[in-house]
Amino acid sequence: MDVTTGWFDAGIVDGKNKLVPSIAFKLHNASRQDLTLQMNVMYLIPPEKEPQDEVFLQAIEVPRGGTSKVIVVRAKYGFTGEQPRAEMLQHRLFQDFTVRLFAKQGSGQWTLLGEHPVKRQLLTQ
Repeated sequence: MDVTTGWFDAGIVDGKNKLVPSIAFKLHNASRQDLTLQMNVMYLIPPEKEPQDEVFLQAIEVPRGGTSKVIVVRAKYGFTGEQPRAEMLQHRLFQDFTVRLFAKQGSGQWTLLGEHPVKRQLLTQ
């Protein structure tokens, strides 16, 4: 799985800059059949077990022996501040996030595909 994480500039909210955790990834299908997956993307602040935010994705197509398109998922929950965005990442109260990716096909069980720390880098896309 190809993965990029970081903090996306979500614009200005109530006069403050807002950053939200973001992940972009591609799924690789090593099986001999086309896959249609559901995914649950969970954003956590370690060491908490309860997610701060979750995004549910349906009908992700991955061709047999192929790779999905780039999938970008951003949390709604994030941080706001009056300082410039780059300085927000260095603020003493800033908290790091981890993203957990789960997938399932049909009525199968959820499978953890990976857990990725959100890098302290600004993303523009």
